[in-house]
Amino acid sequence: MSEEEKIKHLYHKYINRTCTDAELEEMFELLKKDGNIGGVRSVLRQNWEEGDSLEELSSLDWNTFLQRTNQVDREEAPAAPKMKKWLVPLSAAASLLLVLGVAAWFWMHREVITMYETRYGEVQEIVLSDDSKIRLNANSKLYWNENWQRTGRRVVRIEGEAFFEVAHRNGNPFFVKTEDLTVKVTGTSFNVTNRRNATEVFLESGEVVLELHQEDGSEGEAAKGEKSGEHSLKLIPGDQFKYSNATRKLEQKNNRTIEQAASWKTGELIYKNVPLHEVLQELTDVYGKSFVVQDSSLFEKNVDVGLPYSDWETVKKLLKFTINAEMSENENKVTIK
Repeated sequence: MSEEEKIKHLYHKYINRTCTDAELEEMFELLKKDGNIGGVRSVLRQNWEEGDSLEELSSLDWNTFLQRTNQVDREEAPAAPKMKKWLVPLSAAASLLLVLGVAAWFWMHREVITMYETRYGEVQEIVLSDDSKIRLNANSKLYWNENWQRTGRRVVRIEGEAFFEVAHRNGNPFFVKTEDLTVKVTGTSFNVTNRRNATEVFLESGEVVLELHQEDGSEGEAAKGEKSGEHSLKLIPGDQFKYSNATRKLEQKNNRTIEQAASWKTGELIYKNVPLHEVLQELTDVYGKSFVVQDSSLFEKNVDVGLPYSDWETVKKLLKFTINAEMSENENKVTIK
């Protein structure tokens, strides 16, 4: 592998945040050698313009980067007077310092991700490094950027369900992201469910803004911390919105309570006049069970029941009496007849 190919390989790893400290030092040493600064220009441009791993660096555009690293296209730059030969090494050294300075800035502002994960039937209490408190529901994953103090933005990504109590930090907005939408908050309490290609948000207290993602998965202005656009929604306590980026379908419910929208947070699964098929969907998410209903008419039967979250055997018995049907279980497959 040539030195230029090696630099490009290391830079790809750096941009994708898989570069070790030792590999970063190796890249710097290779850049110090004559002629290697310009050799990575193409890969710099490609990663800057195409990769979304630099979403936290949106304030520094490509032209600004080129100006700082003295890498502006020759055909775009005005003709410069000839320099004396003794000035050439000085110019190269200044260019190298700028490259290393910007690269070091990137490194300090990279994402440092911690992942939290729960199994079926498990709930985890989490206190983030910004003092925000999160209750992570079963069968869920949460990704948190520990480098928020340098980036200025507190960002989590959720797959599954979680209840958030966000600590107020002046100047550090908090974002919860899914493939469907971004929730922008300051200090408030809310529930986010991201399952089956849709995201549902319930606001218990405070105020949040939902930025609905476009069909291509791109984020609107509010997701970037700017002024809200036409695809944003402001929630007040009691609001519950469900949105799917895949279908572009938006559903709204008002005047909801925590028992109606996220009873799992209180240690129960409470259903009031809810169709059985919706109940079975949530039990699948929480406990990892699959259900076979032999009498299809039961699917639309409305259920009124409160189930203890932590005890599957009790859940199964109570559900059996509620729907007045026989239930049997074999290797996580529950048959209802």
